[in-house]
Amino acid sequence: MLNYLDSNIATIKRELTIFYVLDTSGSMVGTPIATLNRTMTETVEALKSFAKSLVDVKLKIAVLEFNTGCRWMSANGPEEIEKFHWEDLSAGGLTDVGITLRELNSKLSRSTFLQSMTEVYSPIIIFMTDGFANEGYEKELKEIRDNIWFTRAIKVGFAIGDSPDVNMVFEIVGDRDSVIRVYNPALIGKLVKSVSIGTVNFVLGDQFAMERYPDINISIDSGETEKHNSESETFDT
Repeated sequence: MLNYLDSNIATIKRELTIFYVLDTSGSMVGTPIATLNRTMTETVEALKSFAKSLVDVKLKIAVLEFNTGCRWMSANGPEEIEKFHWEDLSAGGLTDVGITLRELNSKLSRSTFLQSMTEVYSPIIIFMTDGFANEGYEKELKEIRDNIWFTRAIKVGFAIGDSPDVNMVFEIVGDRDSVIRVYNPALIGKLVKSVSIGTVNFVLGDQFAMERYPDINISIDSGETEKHNSESETFDT
């Protein structure tokens, strides 16, 4: 009986969820949305491979796209990364940031998307946009800032393309050093993949990750994105 219990206890995994909040508005039509789909396909595959090394952690993913309104890729909540399948997104419509923050806020709860039979880590939230909100979002931003799961989350923002609202991204993630300004679309894939795995390692406190995964060479707290010079940089005042 003891061996049976020990075996079952050993299989209990603490859950960690990555939330991707992705702009798919009209400004993303064409090359930008194709780049986003390719980037996320590669990132999901990289996370699946990486998750095999996580002995006592169950890695999950949730994708919230926003344009005119917002939509979860999986309405049933975060999926285990091993079972997750990326569905290519289409672009069009407005940039409803306020509605999106309200929806994200409603799901950052143990009674909704963070529901689990085990303990959960503070989530990771990766926000990406290439433009400006089409309406105010101050009320929704204030409300989500009162959500302890949002407050404790590791948040990283990507401001991509020629004219994103960098200040909006900063207001959402709450830290200028966690806003990555990307001018060159060719870098998006590497950056998103690197930040995704880097933030998981950061949450888990893995001191040896960089040695085991040498291709993942960008950490959110090191400012190394500045090495791309004019193509990509951390937002700084």
